[in-house]
This record gives sequence, C-alpha cells and structure tokens, in this order.
Amino acid sequence: MSNSITPSHILFNITFGLSTTGVAGPTGGTKRSPVGRVFIGLADGRRVWVKKLDLKGTRRQIKQGAAETALQFFYEILTEKAGLTT
Repeated sequence: MSNSITPSHILFNITFGLSTTGVAGPTGGTKRSPVGRVFIGLADGRRVWVKKLDLKGTRRQIKQGAAETALQFFYEILTEKAGLTT
C-alpha cells in the first residue's frame, strides 16, 4: 500500500486524526463552498466524524474559529468515548 493512501493512524501510529478544510477567504468562495465554509474531520481508526461549519468574519477569525471548534469537537468526542459528561 502506498504511503500516500495509508490512513494516518497506521502511518503515524496514532489513535486519532483531526483535520480541517475549507475556504477562509477573503477570496476563493463559490456558491457551493462560500467563504467561511469549513469541514472538521475526526477519525479513530474505526469511526469517522464530520462537522460542517459556516463561519463569518475575516480570514483570521475564520481560521481561529475553525481551530477552536475543531479542538472543542475533539474534546466532546473524547469525553463521549470515555463516558464522561461535560
């Protein structure tokens, strides 16, 4: 299997993979993917979670919002998997 398609949890021996993708702007948006559209992906080797965001603000604010939301999303999934309540 090529390294370019090996899942990150196998390639890097990790438990979780967290990613973001989207359009932070100020240009590059389309009708289908407007500026501020961000997707967060989280995987644990067995399951994949995806969250779609439509953020407003400057490029910096969108990037910050995406990063903060991704970390919060990761925290929520971790506490759910551990059976904890927040």
